[in-house]
Amino acid sequence: MKQKNNNKKQPIYRCYANDNTKATVDVVGNSLFELIGTTEPEQTKSFGYILARSEYAMKSFLELVYTKISKSERGKNVHDLMKENYSVDCELMLQSDKGSNDRADIVIRFPESQYAIIVEAKSMKIKASSKAAVFQGQSYANKLVIQKKAVISLTNNQESGNCVLWSEIVDMFDKIIRDNRNKNVSLDLERDFLNYLLKIKGLMNYYDIEVLSISADRSINGVRKTGIYDCPSEKRGYKTRGEHKPLFIAFRGKYGSVKKLYKVERLLNIPLSGNDYDSFKGTIEKTIIDRIEEYKKIVSYDNTDTKPKWVFVLDENRSIVLPHEIRYKRNNSFVETQRPLRDYFAEPDKDGIVLFSRLSSK
Repeated sequence: MKQKNNNKKQPIYRCYANDNTKATVDVVGNSLFELIGTTEPEQTKSFGYILARSEYAMKSFLELVYTKISKSERGKNVHDLMKENYSVDCELMLQSDKGSNDRADIVIRFPESQYAIIVEAKSMKIKASSKAAVFQGQSYANKLVIQKKAVISLTNNQESGNCVLWSEIVDMFDKIIRDNRNKNVSLDLERDFLNYLLKIKGLMNYYDIEVLSISADRSINGVRKTGIYDCPSEKRGYKTRGEHKPLFIAFRGKYGSVKKLYKVERLLNIPLSGNDYDSFKGTIEKTIIDRIEEYKKIVSYDNTDTKPKWVFVLDENRSIVLPHEIRYKRNNSFVETQRPLRDYFAEPDKDGIVLFSRLSSK
């Protein structure tokens, strides 16, 4: 998959959005994606374009999709799919039974194996329902004449297994660039697309909250043993915990003590019991479901509670044992979101403790 290395110097290109201003905010630079635009259809077209033009992007996206869908929905393995002459259609018009025309956001087709992936994408600026997006994509898939199909949503909110998050797309392109940094390949297009995503309003909120600091009570033993934490996703006082999408969580113990920062690997918005949970279990990795089930046992989860929960899947390998214990001057049930990560590595006092005062939350 080696790409040609082009070291030729390129001239600067600028496109002014407003003839009456010279403000840099109104200047579109070299990025093709910024020229396409940032509305929902334009985001979809931009993503479809780079899937068609970058083998790195397509291969990584297929690998990501295969972690989201069931085995029965998969085609050949990714390596074999990448050998085919695939096509990517954006805004593909599909004739409905009632005579009207529907448009599928992105359809990736592999003609040789008669396999297709239908992507129903929602703007990264909003928190759209992934369930509704999957349902919409399935209605389009039913009109697509091909033997085997998978439907995936692309949103900011995971309510179902067949969902890729925009934040995961950001991580995907970041990994592509990092993994190929020292190779003799050109990744200008991939870098442009990553920068395009990061500039779009709304997505950066995923990275704004570096550490979510909360009081740990009934959940802490479950967190330590399983790397899972849950809280209500619709209840006042808890709803924003997931909306902040933190990079790390600091669970405060006795005396407001924090000795470890837990890295957030994945954030789900699902019930932990009932029919919806049973349906979800078949669409996500068994290892995560096993961890959730073990967590429920440890915290004595109420299985009559079928309301949606924020479920934080924590990454033990990327969690951080702090060099010095953190303590808060006041230890209570407050939620803290504005303290930067660097503060957790401050110099300790004479007792070897880093003492925090309470900061306000967003």
